[in-house]
Amino acid sequence: MYHIKNDRRSLQSSEMMYEALIALIKEKSYQDLTVTEIVTRANLGRATFYRNFDAIDDILEWKCDEAFVGFYEYLLEYDKTLGVMHDREPGSLFKPFLRYWYTKSLIIEILYKVGRSEIVNRSFERMFERNAPAVQNLNATIEQYFGYFVAIRRGVALSILEQWIKNGKDIPPDELAALITELIRLSI
Repeated sequence: MYHIKNDRRSLQSSEMMYEALIALIKEKSYQDLTVTEIVTRANLGRATFYRNFDAIDDILEWKCDEAFVGFYEYLLEYDKTLGVMHDREPGSLFKPFLRYWYTKSLIIEILYKVGRSEIVNRSFERMFERNAPAVQNLNATIEQYFGYFVAIRRGVALSILEQWIKNGKDIPPDELAALITELIRLSI
């Protein structure tokens, strides 16, 4: 687990370790990386690593959680701009979802590359857990079956995101969102 204090120094050293980890992943296998290599590359001490993280995976988990917080904030701003708060047809959330990840997918790409897709899944679930009251208040059925609601969205959204990334994000976000919406309509 990560336990980064919300102060400039802790955030800065954590960011330095993340950058070091990304650079090292380009040079060698993720499974062969050590804490010593990361802190050496980041010019930090081991104590700093363990003050912020318990394991190397925690660096990636922190950045993935941070990215999903950013996505949720983006979605709220997107809704506010368009005035469509949650009154959507199936598939319409894909446009903001894909627009956000089009430019912010590095952490997701890395996690898929190193075989740690479960971190993406957990971050997605935590995003919903943090914002559960706002989502559950939309509908009594959602509130009663919230776990299933999240599982459906996680399964569909992350499967599409993974495929899109594997394809090199070959289709522009808005075009892919329209295609997905059409495919959903055809499958109903």
